[in-house]
Amino acid sequence: MSVRIDLDSGPLSQETIDDLLTRLPVERVEYFIAEAKARADEYDQLVEDIDDLLTRLPVERVEYFIAEAKARADEYDQLVEDTEPETESADEPEPGYSSWTADQLRGELELRELAKSGSKAELVQRLEGDDARRTADGG
Repeated sequence: MSVRIDLDSGPLSQETIDDLLTRLPVERVEYFIAEAKARADEYDQLVEDIDDLLTRLPVERVEYFIAEAKARADEYDQLVEDTEPETESADEPEPGYSSWTADQLRGELELRELAKSGSKAELVQRLEGDDARRTADGG
């Protein structure tokens, strides 16, 4: 089952959430909940560590810690991407950026001086939006 959700249109209604929860297998819902909790815990720990460092360390050490945190976030994103289950589609494979890795997408976004954060789908959407804007602007 494939469900597309437009998160750019604002928060999901309770009705939409309830509908999704009834259609998803329990294992997937539990997986998503566990992932959300793990990310929240990691985020909370990271914020706590950064606050502690900012009060006690020289600027050079803080900059090093920030670089390490970004590298770990990239590693985590890659791990999540690598462990996401493959979905089979009867449609033809999606051409373009969807076949790129997250690192390739971030590299292209960096070249275009666009934001590099977000999920792989968000990175693809950002590049496709930039392509459309460039096409509309005449190149």
